[in-house]
Amino acid sequence: MVGTQTTRQESRFPLGLFNLLAVLEPDFFGRNLYFLWWLFLRAASGLYFCITLWVILVKRICGDCIVCGLVQCYLKICFQIIFSASRKYLTWFQRVGRRLIFGKGYQMQDTNTTDNKNKVIKFKESAWKCIYFLSAEFLALYVTSKEPWFNNTRHFWVGPGDQVWPDQKIKLKLKGLYMYAAGFYTYSIFALIFWETRRSDFGVLMGHHFATVTLVVLSYIFRFGRVGSVVLAIHDASDVFLEIGKMSKYCGAEKLASIAFIIFVLSWILLRLIYFPFWVLWSTSYEVVQTLDKEKHPVVGPICYYLFNTLLFCLLVLHIYWWVLMYRMLVNQIQAGGKISEDVRSGKYSIYI
Repeated sequence: MVGTQTTRQESRFPLGLFNLLAVLEPDFFGRNLYFLWWLFLRAASGLYFCITLWVILVKRICGDCIVCGLVQCYLKICFQIIFSASRKYLTWFQRVGRRLIFGKGYQMQDTNTTDNKNKVIKFKESAWKCIYFLSAEFLALYVTSKEPWFNNTRHFWVGPGDQVWPDQKIKLKLKGLYMYAAGFYTYSIFALIFWETRRSDFGVLMGHHFATVTLVVLSYIFRFGRVGSVVLAIHDASDVFLEIGKMSKYCGAEKLASIAFIIFVLSWILLRLIYFPFWVLWSTSYEVVQTLDKEKHPVVGPICYYLFNTLLFCLLVLHIYWWVLMYRMLVNQIQAGGKISEDVRSGKYSIYI
């Protein structure tokens, strides 16, 4: 019953043919999961055919540069559609959540109470996010770990060879990482409005998603992809442990939740409060001025500098804000003998909502 209600609620968001089928038959996707992917691939192949013809026409008129932008925009839209369509698989996470939260006899228990419903809904949302953050982190490390700018921030702006910003080559795998992240965070804005459980930090999360999407798009346009790939790798790592801790909390595994929370806090301090400001922001605000020739970019240079750094410092402010909440949570956890309480981001003393 819970799965049916969730499907109906999620199908309110206009997804064209997907939404029409969900309205006509609410359990359609639950019984025909593979058909969802077949339908998406058919729609994508038809769209691809139309885009290909359009690209050939534009290429003849405008050249290769605009064509590349069109193709990359198309890939971002595809990832956004995939993330949106994949939410239909949350019914599977819902069944797993019931089993883990209520035990083997979950079918015999009353799981339709308000508290139990909220636990299951929050579990499946955390499971979905955990899969994304884990896959995105592996992808970001695959893209950046063997690159020179992963260990030396000066290579954000110069090298290898005679490459100097903004005339730096962007590898295909870096473009793929950007399309993947842009699709997810664009989807996250709509998910926060239409699908996810409304929390008291709605405005902060919405600001974070907007800042992230803007950073991803602008950093790609202004050739700050090297910086952006490292920022994505920094941010996704700690979020994995956050979602693992949430799921453990919902399942009643307090020890595992405490361990995950401690790792999450340590990774947050190391990556977001130390490495991010003292390496990444230092490079984007100071090192870049010492490395590049400002006279070559008298107009575009200052615009990119102030706009990009303003958004990055906004992220840092959000990091500090959430760290204050985590610190309160940590103090209360110590006072409670290691047991995690409610959610600090919802106005209570915990990080697990």
